[in-house]
Amino acid sequence: MVSKRLSKLTKKDILSLPGFQNNNMSSMRELKQQLRKRLDDMNINMRGVCVDDYIRAFKRADNELFSKIYHHKINQANHHKQHEQYKDVIRTNVLEERQILSLPMDLYHSKTDDRIQYENRINSVVDKHNFKQYMKEYMIQINNKTSFDVIIGDDEDRRLAFCEALRKCYSLNGDKRPIVKALSLDGTHKYFTLSDRYMIDNTIGHVAGTIDLLEDASDINPQYDGSFIPVQYQLMFIDKQHTSHGTSFTITNKVDPDTKNIYDEEIEIDEAFRNSYDGGFFPFVNLSNIDLTDFHIFSTIDRNNYKDNCFVYACIQSGVFTDDEINHLRNYVRTKRIPSNRIIQVAKEFKCHFIIRRIDETRDVKHQQQIKIDTRRKPWAKDFKRTVNILLYKNHYMIYKNIMTTTYYLEHCDELDKIYAHIPIERRRCIRGLVNKTPKYKNEGTSPMKILRKMFELNMFREIKRCEFNILATTEFNNLNDYTDLNYDEELCCRLVKSDDKKSHYWSRIYYSDYETNSTVSPHKPYLNCIVWRNGINLHFMTFTGDNINEQLLDYLKHNSLTYFHNLKYDACFFMNTIGWKPVILERSGTILQIIMNKYADNKVVKTLTFRNSYSLINKPLRKFASMFNLDVHKEVMAYKLYTEHNIKRCIVSALEFQIQYYAENKDMKSLHDISQDWKQLIENAKIANAYDYITNIDIMKYAKFYCKKDCEVLMRGVEKFNEDLQEVFKETFELNMLNVHNYISISAIGYDFAKRYGCFDGCYELSGKPQNFILRCVSGGRTMTAANEKQYVEGYIQDFDAVSLYPSAMKIMNGVPKGKPKVIPLDVTKEELLKYDTFFAEINITNIRCKSDVDYKFGHVFHKDDNGSKIFDNNPVNNFYIDKIILMDLMEFYDFEYELLRGYYYDTGFNKTINRFIDKLFRLRLRYKKAKNPLEQTIKLLLNSIYGKSILKAIPTETKCVPKEELYKYIWRNYNYITEITESDNINNVYIKKMKPICHHFNLPQFGTSVLSWSKHIMNRVISTAEQYGINIYYQDTDSIHIMNDDVVRIAKIYNSKYGRQLIGNQMCQFHNDFDKFDGAIGDVHSRKLIALGKKSYLDILVDEVGNEGYHIRMKGVPKQCILNYCKHHCISVEELYELMYNGEEITFDLLDGSNCFHKSKSYQQINIPQFCRTMKF
Repeated sequence: MVSKRLSKLTKKDILSLPGFQNNNMSSMRELKQQLRKRLDDMNINMRGVCVDDYIRAFKRADNELFSKIYHHKINQANHHKQHEQYKDVIRTNVLEERQILSLPMDLYHSKTDDRIQYENRINSVVDKHNFKQYMKEYMIQINNKTSFDVIIGDDEDRRLAFCEALRKCYSLNGDKRPIVKALSLDGTHKYFTLSDRYMIDNTIGHVAGTIDLLEDASDINPQYDGSFIPVQYQLMFIDKQHTSHGTSFTITNKVDPDTKNIYDEEIEIDEAFRNSYDGGFFPFVNLSNIDLTDFHIFSTIDRNNYKDNCFVYACIQSGVFTDDEINHLRNYVRTKRIPSNRIIQVAKEFKCHFIIRRIDETRDVKHQQQIKIDTRRKPWAKDFKRTVNILLYKNHYMIYKNIMTTTYYLEHCDELDKIYAHIPIERRRCIRGLVNKTPKYKNEGTSPMKILRKMFELNMFREIKRCEFNILATTEFNNLNDYTDLNYDEELCCRLVKSDDKKSHYWSRIYYSDYETNSTVSPHKPYLNCIVWRNGINLHFMTFTGDNINEQLLDYLKHNSLTYFHNLKYDACFFMNTIGWKPVILERSGTILQIIMNKYADNKVVKTLTFRNSYSLINKPLRKFASMFNLDVHKEVMAYKLYTEHNIKRCIVSALEFQIQYYAENKDMKSLHDISQDWKQLIENAKIANAYDYITNIDIMKYAKFYCKKDCEVLMRGVEKFNEDLQEVFKETFELNMLNVHNYISISAIGYDFAKRYGCFDGCYELSGKPQNFILRCVSGGRTMTAANEKQYVEGYIQDFDAVSLYPSAMKIMNGVPKGKPKVIPLDVTKEELLKYDTFFAEINITNIRCKSDVDYKFGHVFHKDDNGSKIFDNNPVNNFYIDKIILMDLMEFYDFEYELLRGYYYDTGFNKTINRFIDKLFRLRLRYKKAKNPLEQTIKLLLNSIYGKSILKAIPTETKCVPKEELYKYIWRNYNYITEITESDNINNVYIKKMKPICHHFNLPQFGTSVLSWSKHIMNRVISTAEQYGINIYYQDTDSIHIMNDDVVRIAKIYNSKYGRQLIGNQMCQFHNDFDKFDGAIGDVHSRKLIALGKKSYLDILVDEVGNEGYHIRMKGVPKQCILNYCKHHCISVEELYELMYNGEEITFDLLDGSNCFHKSKSYQQINIPQFCRTMKF
């Protein structure tokens, strides 16, 4: 039958063919007509065709028809799904718009100070109608990704609307990247990226405009940390395109202000641009029933799914890391995204191979997959035994492994799920086809890209909605705040301290330098630079003047040399922006520690210069070097504002003009008698400098060069003497050969290395990751407060009872430095078992607490933080309180309390007690030198107080990069997700970019520094709390000193001796002495007759000497002493009257430019004069 020709078939034969089973009533003629039509539809000629040919063709046509019907159904379903998604997006957008346009708005879930302030401003919208109109205008342009300008002026409603509109930029999808450019009145520009909620909050803080004051005491100048008040903004959408000339960066959809036409502006071209790739969250939701959770792809948006960034998640899925290693990785990778080039660091740290396959969708499918990283080829990784394969697709890292499904299942899932419902779903997904309706399986799964591409083809993903992006934006990403256990990987988190691991650095030459500047212009302009360097006994001086001082200086300095400035934060501003040089900046807490300047030629470094801040080594002003190091220093008499551009050009001014200007600058700080003495000194100095014509004139440039040279020489001799003193201490006292000071950046680094080389940390481990982070939470500085946190007005015979060398005392009496590695405290440990540990660091809840005193302590031991982040010490229960063993023992001595232990670490392998002998030896040496009036005692004092500081330094989370303007947008594109702020000025060629560090590899010794601080509080607690138990009043504490009545000093000393068996009063460590600083002209000892304490670091003591002379001890945090004195002078009141007014609640506004330096370092590294700087104080 199968070989029989169709033309020879009988009626019975035709009816047996597929497709003719229901045609029994048809005639032979009708059947042949139907057969011909079917053959025509199949494109088959009937002549010579056999039955077998027809059957095969029929099956093929039938399958095609089935497939068409199936795909039609799929397309209908997808169309319906897309329509529903579209309606959902429209509904979401409408709800968002309604939410945006409804006032008042709750913008924040957790409230910081900035956020509370911003909410208050939102609630103060003047015209709600205008605000809504602004919002609508901005949102339309943002949704269309149209770049636009906003001029704020005085319209606060417009500012607030723009701020809220920026929040929506985060949820925009696509390749165009939004950037905010803010322009201030002084011509400074700042750029901000909007890559996540952190960046947006940071941006809005700047949009609101802030002034921040940082200041330690009222007798120094306040640090002005940036006044940025923007008046105009540009929201720009940046795009990158490949052209025949290279890579082009454009601002897209700009609106011409005149014609209103929309155009793209090309802003930068790079002929050899190479992008930097990173990975973050997968921006799609899985709509299928395929489980992709192993690939960090989910079917719902739940913030709990995104607590790990995708790279860490991929490492978890690889299965090659232990739980402790994963915990360390979470600390090691600090950002939501990680650049692919930083994975090399991860490979080295974890001794594991990484293979990164990136999918480049700009290429054809066959060539999209590229291996970007493969550490198996690296010589440093030849011993690695583990390998992690990772796929980077759509800027998302995921584990590279097969997905347990097939493309056939994806195409036929509805049909297969219906027909083969009896087969388990996991097995059903592996069906690769049917043979005679029997499933055939692909048990090994399918490569991820085949599956993911097919899923996109079949519309099985949808983009994450705007509201869902907002959920992801608020996801916390600090794994150290939410870890559930304290287990850690010892190999990764512990590093044995080695006593001699630091090697000496070679410098080709060491210079000492200083600038003299014209401070009457803004930014300040240098008119002179001097340097000095030593060659044996010979000193070599050079001076540079003119318009290109910076180029002259940098060209003169030798390659691989070291240059000191005593105020690098100021002086660096005059060479940082030199064209042709790129700086590498090291700064901490606003202090510039070091700058390395590299000169490039043909993309190679041809010259490297290092600049350091000598103040970080010797934190005393230059004028005190004379007494510290026994140097011969001329008294400086300088009229700084005399050096205007006009006067610098003419060089010669009259001595009278110089004297008049000097008087104008010093009349508020010096008496007329002192100024007249300085006038005489001026003439003598000018004669020595060969700058006086012995008639009436002074050559001010010769005079300036003379003093600038002298300053450089004093700096050189001071640093050299400091180095000699240290070497003498090291060699003669401890028989150690220490490295010279030029191997260290700060005094803390010297002290820490000194102690390490002496063996104070032998057997101890530096920590990183989880144990480091947890123990650092137990760090708590000294207590500074008024009694019971209330203002104090006290009259009588008051003493400032001061602890002798508090921190060295703590190091002398502490048990030592814990040896070994920290271990996790069992949760069922009893108090008795806890106290048997050598030491511990723990988090507890204090559930009930009562003072062991008739009245509550006014200086409590526990604290909480107020809305401003300030510590408020009291006697109340507190949750999540971090303590160590010595703090707990203090609580046990002075309180009855109940607590619950939450978690912690303990040490039980003993202490290295060398630190006790080390400190005792140094202190005794200092006393000996002090008695002999040897200035070396000041060097030892600096060293004693610096030893523990480095052990608790935290990792610096950000870095500052200097980028030429012509490379700005290229840099932004590469680093978009890590940039926090960009600062640009019109008059310099560089921009300064602050960015997050994605990798943290920081070790320190927190168990040492934390213990030192706790023992220092222990010393103070024993004096203060014991005094309070016996009804002795204490009125103010400032870390290591207390204000107490003179008669009570003797009382507390007797009580202390009886209780602890030790003499309290004396000049030895762990003792106290009366220590008010003498005022000018004071005779004998001084005390205070009145204390007016307004708050922390804000108080007045009226001092009296032994013959009745009076003076002031003035403190007001954020307001310099001279500003206070000038305010009183202008308002014809005494300082005592001023403080009494403020004690009674009066609000006082101080002009901080009246009596203090009035300039600051801008973030583009220029010294800018401050036009207005007032601070209003109220207590």
